[in-house]
Amino acid sequence: MAGFTVWGALSFSVLVLAPIALVHRAVAREPDLFVARVILLGFVAKLVGTAARYWMIVDLYGTGDALRYLANGTDIAAGLREGTLPEGAWATGTPSMDFLAGIVFAVTQPRLLHGFLIFSLLSFLGVYLAFRAFTLAFPEGDRRRYAVLVLLFPTMVFWPSSLGKESWLVFGLGVSAYGGARLLRKLRGGYVLTFAGVAGVFWIRPHIGALLALTLLIGFAVRFRDPDLQRGAAGWVIGLLILGAGAGYALDNWGDLLPRDESIDGSEFDQVTGETLRRTSTGGSEFDSRPVRSPADLGHALVTVPFRPFPWETNNLQALLASIEAMILLGLFVVSIPRMRQLPRLLLRRPYVAFATAYTLGFIVAFSNVGNFGILVRQRAQLLPFLAVLLCLPPVSEAAKRRWRRRKRAAEPEPQAVSTAA
Repeated sequence: MAGFTVWGALSFSVLVLAPIALVHRAVAREPDLFVARVILLGFVAKLVGTAARYWMIVDLYGTGDALRYLANGTDIAAGLREGTLPEGAWATGTPSMDFLAGIVFAVTQPRLLHGFLIFSLLSFLGVYLAFRAFTLAFPEGDRRRYAVLVLLFPTMVFWPSSLGKESWLVFGLGVSAYGGARLLRKLRGGYVLTFAGVAGVFWIRPHIGALLALTLLIGFAVRFRDPDLQRGAAGWVIGLLILGAGAGYALDNWGDLLPRDESIDGSEFDQVTGETLRRTSTGGSEFDSRPVRSPADLGHALVTVPFRPFPWETNNLQALLASIEAMILLGLFVVSIPRMRQLPRLLLRRPYVAFATAYTLGFIVAFSNVGNFGILVRQRAQLLPFLAVLLCLPPVSEAAKRRWRRRKRAAEPEPQAVSTAA
């Protein structure tokens, strides 16, 4: 046991020191001093967010999913050290998080704080990879604004900072985004990173993994329209077939892996939606959701999923702080409307923008059936790295603004002369 304690301490030190070395390397290589400072400040903020999340679960509430993962993961780790796999080890969904915690505790010490630090640092790595993906695949985007949004925004600092699904999912989404960016730019390692990231997300949340696979396929389909990448049609077709097969598998299997309410008549979608509504409409933060079932429902979802609760809909300090953050995000969206006029053109010219837009819309549709503000606020960490792409389109030049004003004036009807004759 003493040998394991020494090994656990050493392995834990390596797992913690590796992200610190990564941050040092990232800051040293970043040519923009502002962005370098944001990366460093984001890392410090992540550590503070981890401490705050630990305090909230352990001291403030005394309950949470992290405690369940600690207990189950400790038992699984003991079996793994003896060479025994738990029953249903590779099952998807919540049991997979127990197994993942067991893997971590099998090579470190089964301590809750260790789990918090490791998974929190994994989520920071995922966010940093999302930033790298943005700068690689969309170099004309506003990288300073994007760095602030994904590295310093409270949602990204606080919620994916514990032993839990959110941390792992943000890590997987970041790996997928970076792999997808390399794939879209025809760089080595793209396929491996993309499939590894999608598989990691699908393992924990099949529906998010299926959405990710499908939207990456959409981005890859647009790649042939990229003016910088119009060569290699054969490679594009082969890649399209490979990604299409992966997306098809994910979409074909995700429904079988989600809970259903068999008392609800209707399609598989209706059953899954009904079960989600039942599970999320409790806990004190519930509201009347409006699942997207037709284009007429989309407007409500576009406001609710990213920007609610509003301040007047809150009933405690934590919810009020979340609503203030949502209002800041909404304000940024409003001031970014001039930039978003470029979106239709960029959707056909920049595959990463098409991917991020498709994921954002798909996520909003998928979570429109959640009727609990507390759950929505936590899940936004899986949305913000892609929504931020739309908020960080390049600034519109003065020349482009003048052209837009001329087109607007040309489209306006000329005022009719008013006769003054008696």
